[in-house]
Amino acid sequence: MERLLPGRATSVCSVGGAAIQNLKSIDSKIRIKSTALLGAVDQLNEFAKLWRRTGATHTSIICDVDGKILASCEDVSRSSSVDKTVGAALLAGVDLSRCALITSGRLSGRNGGKAARAGFPVLVSRSAPMNSGVELAEKIGMTLVAFARSPNLYVYAWGGTII
Repeated sequence: MERLLPGRATSVCSVGGAAIQNLKSIDSKIRIKSTALLGAVDQLNEFAKLWRRTGATHTSIICDVDGKILASCEDVSRSSSVDKTVGAALLAGVDLSRCALITSGRLSGRNGGKAARAGFPVLVSRSAPMNSGVELAEKIGMTLVAFARSPNLYVYAWGGTII
């Protein structure tokens, strides 16, 4: 994998094939209560039917600022889980700029890039963040939350969105 060097334009897998400078900064004024996010994260398992049967899938959900689940999908790939969930929400006419994307998978630069291109101001996981995900979120102004499990949320970038 090619490494990003300061001042050098390149395309890397860690941001989903898009150069970092091509990602728009997130300029969101939304605020989400931590209790709403934790409530949505708690519901992740309810939507993880295949995971409960196999233990081998990832689940992604989209919630609004009140924690209401608007879309969900599962897949063996954490990246495809995100793609399917975003697609379902877009087909339903959901305004993703007023939502959080929550996933069971690690927060990589690839999924951060996907979330940013879709317009999400907030990306959350029960799992760990990867350096590429944290660096991307810091650069573009996306709120990144990992290890989200009641009663805790660990904010790795742009925590002002969470109240």
